Amino acid sequence: MGALVGAAGDESACGKALGHARHEQFLVTHKAPRRPMRHRLRTQVVLFMSIVVLVALLAATLRTVMPASDSVTESYVARLDPAFFESQGVDYRLKDIDDGEFHAARIREIESELRGINRPVALETLFDLVTAEARTDTERHLHILRFLHKASYHPPDRQPLYPDGTMVMDPLVLLTLADMHCGQVARVAVDLFASKGYPGRVAQLGEHVVAEVYYDEDWHYLDGDAFGGGESVQLEDGRIPSVSELSEDPFAIDALYAEAEVLLNATDWRQISQARMDYPSYSYHSKHAYKGYGPMYYVKADASLDDEQSVALFGWNDYETIEADETVLFDFAPRFQPSPPFITRVEVKGTLAHVDWHPSRDDDHDLRGYRVFLGSSSRGWNYRVFVGENDAKQYWSAEGTWDSSLYDAAFNLPPDDLGIVETENTSLALELPAGASSVFLTIMPFDEHGEAVGKKLYPMSAELRLRPLFDSTRGTPR
Repeated sequence: MGALVGAAGDESACGKALGHARHEQFLVTHKAPRRPMRHRLRTQVVLFMSIVVLVALLAATLRTVMPASDSVTESYVARLDPAFFESQGVDYRLKDIDDGEFHAARIREIESELRGINRPVALETLFDLVTAEARTDTERHLHILRFLHKASYHPPDRQPLYPDGTMVMDPLVLLTLADMHCGQVARVAVDLFASKGYPGRVAQLGEHVVAEVYYDEDWHYLDGDAFGGGESVQLEDGRIPSVSELSEDPFAIDALYAEAEVLLNATDWRQISQARMDYPSYSYHSKHAYKGYGPMYYVKADASLDDEQSVALFGWNDYETIEADETVLFDFAPRFQPSPPFITRVEVKGTLAHVDWHPSRDDDHDLRGYRVFLGSSSRGWNYRVFVGENDAKQYWSAEGTWDSSLYDAAFNLPPDDLGIVETENTSLALELPAGASSVFLTIMPFDEHGEAVGKKLYPMSAELRLRPLFDSTRGTPR
């Protein structure tokens, strides 16, 4: 049995960070084995005493965990709504309280609210609701992925832990809290699929953890933490690969838009324009990200779902660790995405507009230029803070009001019906189109590595709204 304690251990956390890697405290006391092995607590006690202890524990568990009747579970599942969990996860205004004591108190409150609810039944119902419109296992996978991208928020400076440092792993508690690190999201994914009979496992990468689920006679990776918008690598035939298949093309994953949540939740412009964001290939496939260990899987030990109701850690205290020998690691340094530009000056005279910005931060120095999107309508979202000089803020298309309905738009390219300008410069002069009441402008940097792997969406600037200035008495530009 793997002991879960509050000390550094084999399962390190995500590299989802502002300029540095963060580490998840899963925290197992054993070292990664060199061969598959079962972790189980082995005690040599008299049979009679074993029975006495088991009966006592079972009685205590039934009093505190198991529902008194099915009515509690029936009432809960009747009210289940995936949209509630999603809104909790992406309403970043709810995440501004970053206090450890508040967090611990909230966990205790949620556990009390969920007492007596049959977890497997609730998870199966939730799975069915999320995947109701899916027709294939791949579609079900993508629906669950999109749900978890929304329902899970990765706190930068805290992780849901019990007072003794043990990681919270009850899937309903985590979904209700809507705060999870990568290993917790991965376990929720495995448990959701397990509720419908799909085998699953947790894959330990370098400073990151993902899930894998088994269907169509193969394994398929699911990263519910580092990306957003339901994005996943898919092969030419539409299949979602396993982690080992991903390692056959190690930079394919860099085409996805990673780290968006870090930027969307930022409350200081420095956290956006000065963000140091790794491309995800490093955590997935570089041997340098694996600090003294190799890729491995954590597989929950065989146990009936009915029995797991009485396990506070939902069965994750009993698992196998298996080396992922088929996953290939490579010798390469981290690559970095360019950061959103900081806007320094905006000037509009008549129909002529001039916009300046600071160069994007790009720590591997392969920045190629900027794409400036010009649209007659807004892209539909903005950061919570203006990324630019105060004098330019008057042109911000919207104050930093954020709500969960804006999330999906953040994973689309901005409107470009009025044109796209590509430039290597950090200054742009343009004439606003005749007849346009407003022009919405977004600056998006791009780099050599991203272009080589087919990346379409990069971190963007704040959105500007430019209006032609006319003389109200003459109707002519001024």
